[in-house]
Amino acid sequence: MTKPTWRIEKHHPSVMTLVAGTSHRILEISDAHWDNKHCDRDALKRDLDEAKAGGHPVIMIGDFFCAMQGKWDKRADPKQLREEHRGSRYLDLLVSTAAKWLEPYAGCLALITYGNHETSILAHHQTDLLQRLHQELTHFKNYKGHLGSYAGFLKVQTQKSLGSSGGALNTVIAWNHGYGGGGEVTRGMIDHSRTRSQAYADIYIGGHIHRRNSDENILLELDEHRNVIRRRSQWFLRSSTYKQETGAVENDISGWHVEKGRGERPVGGWWLEFQAERAGTEDRRYSVRFRPVPTWA
Repeated sequence: MTKPTWRIEKHHPSVMTLVAGTSHRILEISDAHWDNKHCDRDALKRDLDEAKAGGHPVIMIGDFFCAMQGKWDKRADPKQLREEHRGSRYLDLLVSTAAKWLEPYAGCLALITYGNHETSILAHHQTDLLQRLHQELTHFKNYKGHLGSYAGFLKVQTQKSLGSSGGALNTVIAWNHGYGGGGEVTRGMIDHSRTRSQAYADIYIGGHIHRRNSDENILLELDEHRNVIRRRSQWFLRSSTYKQETGAVENDISGWHVEKGRGERPVGGWWLEFQAERAGTEDRRYSVRFRPVPTWA
């Protein structure tokens, strides 16, 4: 494992700063639904192993837990309950087994935020699964991560090259676990315009609807110091899930998702790649190049 060269600072539940190097990557995932029987843990492990090997930070934007198999839940199905979660302390077992499973990756986990599945448990059962998971993770000495709100801002500071003057270069990520249903026709793309009208950022990240798509927007703005027009890139990234929705993995295509006329969903998240570079050999100004790369399908 490469020694991490990043650190994360928490200013408020919805405001964080991640300090990194001149060239770095962040693994962004959402909707792992880790405790669901149909969670593709092999794919999740593959992505987390890559982050661990490279010393890259991981941000989880909501719904790490599924938490739908409690005896109170009308959606519960004994056939979908993992063996390690059977017992009279269902919610306790979710937390303890998740912490144990995540232990090898504790040093990579930078930010864990809430999704609707976690907030539903908090609202109905007055227990905070993520706060309890965070508390368990703090027992591992290499865990330096933070817990974040359902939505917020992450300032990513990319360092200039060694020997350059001035401070770091900031890229602002606005995260929001998400909302809505992500229909078969619009596929959540219509949400991009709504999100951009609610917050200003360089990169917008959402999840929730279990689709993976991206949209780049180019804005023209005035450089007030140099009196020239420059281009500014904005990205909207939708992160998918690690849950295999239809049951096809067991050759049994059935269940609520299928009965609602919904198809299978992509598995995986995004690698966020940042690179600081000078504008030109005669230009001393620096900028950050950004590239989103989907994790392996």
